[in-house]
Amino acid sequence: HENPKKFFAPFANELRKTGQVDRAILICQKHLGEQPASMNGFVVYGQCLFELGQLDEARGPFESALALDPENLIALRHLGDIARLGGDTETARSWYTRLLEFDRRNDEVIALLEEVGGRQDVEPASGPSRAPNIISVAPSVRVTASSQAVGLTGDAPPMPPRGSTPIRP
Repeated sequence: HENPKKFFAPFANELRKTGQVDRAILICQKHLGEQPASMNGFVVYGQCLFELGQLDEARGPFESALALDPENLIALRHLGDIARLGGDTETARSWYTRLLEFDRRNDEVIALLEEVGGRQDVEPASGPSRAPNIISVAPSVRVTASSQAVGLTGDAPPMPPRGSTPIRP
């Protein structure tokens, strides 16, 4: 038999989306004490507090969400926004840069990063890629991904990384 309490985060998020933010906060506060590993619960709770302008209070839930999932894009974005809105451009740059490590083509965050004096060499998604992303698939295979194509590098068999022994078929 399923425990309906484990579904509090989606329910609270629906309440938040329909403008019932105060009710969503109460649900998050009640159930996060019982389910401290609910990353989604912390994200929804942080979003509710953020939407009410309680930026300092929202920081904690987003940090808790990142402790559970260090790549959570919503938490990274909100922490960057909290820092930016609080005038802490250095911290905002740090959060936005970290977000772009996982979501390289987020034009909105690229613009926010530039707004807070961040990197100018990040291109929007509409522009060409400066360098291909290299993904290690196996020690002797390298795959490149760019905005134009995905495939093996070159026509010849791929070269193994330096210092490794190639795997022979």
